[in-house]
Amino acid sequence: MMRGLETKTYDEHFLSLCKNQNKKEAAENFYSLLVLQKQRAIEVAQSAPYADIIVTAGPKFHTF
Repeated sequence: MMRGLETKTYDEHFLSLCKNQNKKEAAENFYSLLVLQKQRAIEVAQSAPYADIIVTAGPKFHTF
């Protein structure tokens, strides 16, 4: 995942990141997404409520 995000040629889907995880682990991953987005390390997009979340590298991705 990280290698693709570094080149900005790769998107990660939140649902695939949470595959085979319980609710607590998925919630922890979601919170991590929010923290990383706030720090501008990643960008997230969602087409509609309850739709999958697409994760891409943000402008400060390489500083982490």
